Amino acid sequence: MKLPPTLLILLAATASADPLVTSWRTDLSGRYARLYQTAADEAAGAAVTTWNRGQGIQSQPTYAGVNEVAVTDTDVYVRASGLPAHVMGPWYLNAAKTNLFPNYPDNQALLYRFPRDPGTPPATKSLTGLGRIGLFVDGVSMFDSRDAFSYDTSAGQDDSPVAGAGVDGDGVWNRDAYVNEGVTFDAANAHQAGSNHHYHANPPGLRHLLGDSVDYDPAANTYSENFDGGHSPILGWVRDGYPVYGPYGYSDPGDPDSPVTRMRSGYRTRSITVRTTLPAHAARDQGYTAADSSAEYPLPANLHGPPVTAGAGSPYELGHYLEDYEYLGDVGFVQGLDFDLDLHNGRFCVTPEFPDGTYAYFVCIEADGTPKFPYNIGRTYYGNPTANTAAAVPAGAEVVAEGGPEHAAGPGRVATDAATGDVTLRWSAVEGGTYLVERSGDLEAWQSMTAHFDGGDLVAPDPGALIESERRFYRTRLVDVAPFDDEGFDVDLELRPEGGNHILLLIVDDWGIDWSPLDSPSNPRVPEMPNLRWLADNGVRFTNAYAQATCSPTRATLLTGRHPSRHGVGSPAGASIPLDEFTLPDAFGAAGSPYALLSIGKWHLGGGAGGPRTTGGWPNFSGTTANLDDYWNWDKVIDGVTAPVTDTYATSDQVDDAVEFIRSQPEGDPWFCWVGFHAPHTPLHDPPTGLLPAGTPPPGNNRDRLEQMLEALDHELGRLLAEIDLDETNVILVGDNGTPGNLQQAPYGNGRAKGSIYEGGTRVPMVAAGPDVPGRGTNDSPVHVVDLYRTVLTLAGIEVDAVAPAGTVIDSRDLYPAFLGGRVGGCVVCEAFGDGATPGRAIRDGDYKLIIHDDPDTTTDTPVLELYHIATDPDEQMELLGQAGGPNAEQAAAYEALLAKNQALGGGFGDTDNGGGMPVSTGILSLSPNAAPAASTLTVTFTFDDTWTPNVPPLNNMAGNPIVPTVRLGSAIGTGVNRLSRYVLQAQFTLPAGAGTLDAEAEFPGPNRPTFGLTEAFEVTAP
Repeated sequence: MKLPPTLLILLAATASADPLVTSWRTDLSGRYARLYQTAADEAAGAAVTTWNRGQGIQSQPTYAGVNEVAVTDTDVYVRASGLPAHVMGPWYLNAAKTNLFPNYPDNQALLYRFPRDPGTPPATKSLTGLGRIGLFVDGVSMFDSRDAFSYDTSAGQDDSPVAGAGVDGDGVWNRDAYVNEGVTFDAANAHQAGSNHHYHANPPGLRHLLGDSVDYDPAANTYSENFDGGHSPILGWVRDGYPVYGPYGYSDPGDPDSPVTRMRSGYRTRSITVRTTLPAHAARDQGYTAADSSAEYPLPANLHGPPVTAGAGSPYELGHYLEDYEYLGDVGFVQGLDFDLDLHNGRFCVTPEFPDGTYAYFVCIEADGTPKFPYNIGRTYYGNPTANTAAAVPAGAEVVAEGGPEHAAGPGRVATDAATGDVTLRWSAVEGGTYLVERSGDLEAWQSMTAHFDGGDLVAPDPGALIESERRFYRTRLVDVAPFDDEGFDVDLELRPEGGNHILLLIVDDWGIDWSPLDSPSNPRVPEMPNLRWLADNGVRFTNAYAQATCSPTRATLLTGRHPSRHGVGSPAGASIPLDEFTLPDAFGAAGSPYALLSIGKWHLGGGAGGPRTTGGWPNFSGTTANLDDYWNWDKVIDGVTAPVTDTYATSDQVDDAVEFIRSQPEGDPWFCWVGFHAPHTPLHDPPTGLLPAGTPPPGNNRDRLEQMLEALDHELGRLLAEIDLDETNVILVGDNGTPGNLQQAPYGNGRAKGSIYEGGTRVPMVAAGPDVPGRGTNDSPVHVVDLYRTVLTLAGIEVDAVAPAGTVIDSRDLYPAFLGGRVGGCVVCEAFGDGATPGRAIRDGDYKLIIHDDPDTTTDTPVLELYHIATDPDEQMELLGQAGGPNAEQAAAYEALLAKNQALGGGFGDTDNGGGMPVSTGILSLSPNAAPAASTLTVTFTFDDTWTPNVPPLNNMAGNPIVPTVRLGSAIGTGVNRLSRYVLQAQFTLPAGAGTLDAEAEFPGPNRPTFGLTEAFEVTAP
């Protein structure tokens, strides 16, 4: 059973608890690991969470520190990324900081096992080895005092390590890591071996986070020692199962009431000028003398070290080698009187965590925090070094602490303002997490609140709370985590619904936000839709929701979770969803879901009367195959059988079918019902008066009719909602495209309506409510109907990636985090193509939107690009690429980012980038004497391989800004470059006389634009 976080906190504070279990700092692990790449980044405070240098590649963020602690009766298992919670870097090879260190760190995906009982210390001690000799409580590796180099007497120099096999030196005079590598350490006294981040000496970054007498200046990224009088905490654990403390312990090792003092090292530098003898401790360690010998050992000449050079920083300064130090106990001094720490850099003592005493190592420092030999531990272990990496946590082990994305938010902190009545709450939280924050006055009815991140805290303001209510309760929970490098993590967040609640999906035809009383309440023509408003009041309304420009592409997109360029339905003309698409009903079936399924209303995706079943996968269907010609006289298809309807209003009939389906389901059995209303699509008409608000006058024109059709629809929506329990049913309502142009109104006034990829054609209302939608109010995340595919499956407890055929590309995002009051990232994509469509693609990311007017099925058109800032220009009247002076820096950056997204999507819209699709092989142009009898100017036409979708980019954009390539034939550069089509470039060249062959190449300017190798199809025209 997992212990709750509050209990873990109590355990950590209880002296009788096992410190090897409770000292690991999972509370530091909810942050991303981050580093400064350069001194300039450090000065600017510009830390990064992804990086790539040498062996250290962190392409996704990962969490710092310890992410899990598990225990058995005999061992403790620690999972860690090996990266600290404090900011790392920068690292340089020289004091002037002009030569960067060769490697950055990365996620070590570490699982380390420690014995809970260190056993009886052996009489014969083991030498520390290269690499990890223990683990600090933040999951960072502990290395010993060496840097792996040793002196090679025959070569007369220090020799470097060889990969995986120790050192090339003699191994007698071993270099001191701090003295020799200290210049490469960052402010926290750390660097990496390969990509393995580690400390050799006093770790002030960790000590600051643990509150161990270290101050931190974030502006300068520096640490300073500031003794606060307290005993140091446990900093880590050595492989022999004993703890390492910070530098401060009880002056009397057996008396916890004695003053706390800085521990005195048992070593000092020797008084030598030549290196011809080993100190007693090194002679014993290296096997030259007996274990009880305290005498120096005279070395043979072939093992002499280099003479001592004078001055700190000199080539062979005193302290250059570990053997430049002597142990005080070997030269007449007494432990406990003259010094505190033994040969291993530890002692037996009582500590706050071990009131009955333990053997413990201590970090050694000077008074100002400078590391002091032997730093963390001596050259030998006190106990048995049996701890090591493990392949897996044994079955049955108890997980007692979790960090990383499973780090629990809390504890909450509350600040109040008596003057304003404002309350502000803060929780420590998981970086990259999305949280639902709620408030309540009675612990029963809860309202979601707006929250934001401030540093590592989740902050939720509640203005005027003290004035509004005498008491208020607050709670928060994690609802989503952004993608991260999870190698080595064992994460089971269970953030998604288990399924079992009913799902009702309602699609309204030809309904843009301009005719929504929620989205455009100030319009003079706003229908009364109280049931829509009730639904929104009890759920989340999306203020930046999108569909495709017309109905069939929207339905196909929603049904498959894929963009039109993938499923092939780009317009209603001849729309037919391919048989091999993995549809929503297919996903329910593949998952073995118990949900009953029914699709009602408009199909319009081909296949005739059997289309909903054969291509859509619906086991049951009741509706029409296409649009209506008359809302009272139409052909109805029920499971492939067609029969005329002549006496029922279509909107009412669709609700009748939904009500019948809901009532027919056995109690407790889940169902999913898709209702595709025809209203308010043409033909515009006078709806039944019984469905309209009392006193509604007869319509006088089509705008009246549209308004009343929506009011009639809302009436029937109320009848349908009366059949469900909103505590058991998730309801999603969305429009399928914008309003037709002849009926469009504010905020749109430029005729860019249904059928266009502008806002007026694609912005639609969207509302969600139900038991899995605890969020309330509005959500401004840009979302799209494509996202409802994955979202519906999430609500049903189905993980689509686990059941979809291998290789299926699904564009849908999960909106569940937004249902809980959070946000969703990513961009929205609208596409149109095919017969009757105005072709193009629109991509919105954040507040910017790129429009690409281009037909992907045609090779002769020239794409036209436009850029808009939707937040300030919702009607798309201020095109930014063509503005005076061109786009500013922010706009240009957004433009380039959107171009890159367009290229990554593929599909042939705009072809602004090659993206690696075009073969990068250099073409050869053969010239014969007849073609170029003398030095002359030739017009050369270059034809590209037309089998590749990403082709020659246009040579200018909407604003007329050139992106003209440099075209070369050998060393000659072409002039008058012209793009004849997406496959053909033309240019003029002045070439030398005579025959020959010339390399041909076209290089496009700007980021993400490639160098094209040209094919061998050339047409040469003499002047």
